[in-house]
Amino acid sequence: MTALLFCLACLLAGVSVPRSATADPFRFCDQVTLEYYNRFLHIRSPANNIGNEEANARQISCSSAYTLGPDLDLVVGWGAMAFDNSFNTQAFSLGVSFEAQYRPDVLGNFGVFAGLDAGFIYGYKGHLPARSLIGPWRAGAISKFGVLWDVPDSAVSAFVGARYVPARGGAGGGIFAPGFGITYRFD
Repeated sequence: MTALLFCLACLLAGVSVPRSATADPFRFCDQVTLEYYNRFLHIRSPANNIGNEEANARQISCSSAYTLGPDLDLVVGWGAMAFDNSFNTQAFSLGVSFEAQYRPDVLGNFGVFAGLDAGFIYGYKGHLPARSLIGPWRAGAISKFGVLWDVPDSAVSAFVGARYVPARGGAGGGIFAPGFGITYRFD
């Protein structure tokens, strides 16, 4: 299922936003985001009693924002992450990101966001059955949601939110991880 979500995300990343949905031309990268999150809750079945309770995830992403409406943007990009996986092993990932950002006038400089990151993760070989890996890689996806604040008179936004992956199967585990970050827009 995770591999299917990843393939779907890659397909969507290759499809450009229709020109009618945006007033801006295609851009490779018009903003950079740095984020940190740590595992708060490791969701696992009683059969899966392994795993650390830390993630210490550090992510950098490069993305472009497309205006879908007066208060709604679609942010599409790619990123890389380093983190401690459930087996307390250093892991790395590369992937794509999709995020809807809603900033209604009534909230002033505040807004909300929700999205999905999907990609390939290196660092699970020797910890998971070979059937769940693609060579040394594991496909993965993680949802995200939260609140953002556009710093007045600047090209910076700060945000707090959470990442969530549900538990998978009898021996699979999931996570709930609060985090924070900052985005700089090249205006």
